[in-house]
Amino acid sequence: MHEGSGEHFATTHWSVVMAAHDSPRALERLLRAYWGPIYAFLRRSGYARPEAADLTQEFVAKVMIERRLAAQADPERGRFRTFLRAALRNFLIDQNRRSTASVRAAPDRPLSLEASEMDVAEPGDAADPGEAFDRQWAASVLSAAVDRLARECRRDGLARHWEAFEAAVLIPAISCAEPPTYADLAPRLGAADGDEVSALVHTVRRRFRKVLADVVSQTAESPEDVEQELAYVRAVLGVP
Repeated sequence: MHEGSGEHFATTHWSVVMAAHDSPRALERLLRAYWGPIYAFLRRSGYARPEAADLTQEFVAKVMIERRLAAQADPERGRFRTFLRAALRNFLIDQNRRSTASVRAAPDRPLSLEASEMDVAEPGDAADPGEAFDRQWAASVLSAAVDRLARECRRDGLARHWEAFEAAVLIPAISCAEPPTYADLAPRLGAADGDEVSALVHTVRRRFRKVLADVVSQTAESPEDVEQELAYVRAVLGVP
């Protein structure tokens, strides 16, 4: 895969889910959005990296494509990620049953999983498969929001604002480092002082909240659901 799952996640809402069984393009978007959470779930289920990659391919090929999983989803019965996670659990139960009877055939490969992408999708210190799935899903939401925000800032002539936000907020958060002071960033950004940097960052921070809410809303069913999902993303990722 040459594009990150986060970039595609922003287009993965119920209209795409419902169209996936008839539209190859919609199906591709769905697969690219969710392969990371699927892989993380399998890794935390105890499978080594190569086997988890193979099982990801098999689940996508046999369950999501061959059995037309998206066509069975119903937005009135809950979130698609919850539905998908349950299907994945059932898939593993079937795998365990079959493993005692026969050797699994080599899976079809509807996705090209690159090592760097699997590195990003590793489950880290998630306590269980469900938490690993949800963390990767939340990370995909966050990644989609960040990618979209960067594009919008550059489009709207806010490249300097984005640079300030990236340096003051994004990079420290990703690296778990102490953020630099606005005063320290001012010379690097060509700003008069820390107050000017603060204003630049605040502008992008406001945009970020709106973009994140919009990305989440594309997989939600109501304004209340959006608020719950936003709170869930923050809780899963451990961000305020």
